[in-house]
Amino acid sequence: MSNGDLIENKIIAVARQVFMEHGYENASMSQIASKAGITRSALHYYFRTKDKMFQAVYADLIMSFAPQLENIFSDKTPFLSKVEKVLDEYIRILRKYPDLPWFLLREIHRDIQFMRKNVERLGFEKYPKMIGDYLQNEMRKGHLKTVPLPIIFLTFYGQLSFLFVGREIINSFFVKDEEQFQALVIEWKKYIIQQIKNLLCYE
Repeated sequence: MSNGDLIENKIIAVARQVFMEHGYENASMSQIASKAGITRSALHYYFRTKDKMFQAVYADLIMSFAPQLENIFSDKTPFLSKVEKVLDEYIRILRKYPDLPWFLLREIHRDIQFMRKNVERLGFEKYPKMIGDYLQNEMRKGHLKTVPLPIIFLTFYGQLSFLFVGREIINSFFVKDEEQFQALVIEWKKYIIQQIKNLLCYE
């Protein structure tokens, strides 16, 4: 990896932290340059605008797990095994970036069209479409119950994301330390799988 690539990767890592902490609107190029230990002119050499930097951060986040989704839904494993593997991927990312759900909620609320344009530009929309097509095909075959896709989306992502969005509440009332929180993550994964099974699988 060249020195330029190393610097660019460092900028993306710093920008990701700043965007997650402060949101797109409150993050500044000067702040990112300072935290990255470079001048603002050097920052502009790699990313001319904050939009370009945000797109690079978003692409980096998406591509850290999107290819795994494609692999999971293209293999021949049973449905609940796919659900568990998808959960493992998301938990891996959320452990690494625990502020990610807040970041996404904030940016969706700020400008959903901006987020959609980034998703489309990166070609990420093919992944939810692939999952939706898989689910609907399994429903048509009678392998899964017929349930509207938004209900499945809310059941899965609502349960998964609130564990991290509500982390401060959980830490205040239910767990004593990081070890207990991580144990709860593993325990909660079992309940999410059970909820998905109840929602979609025949007895």
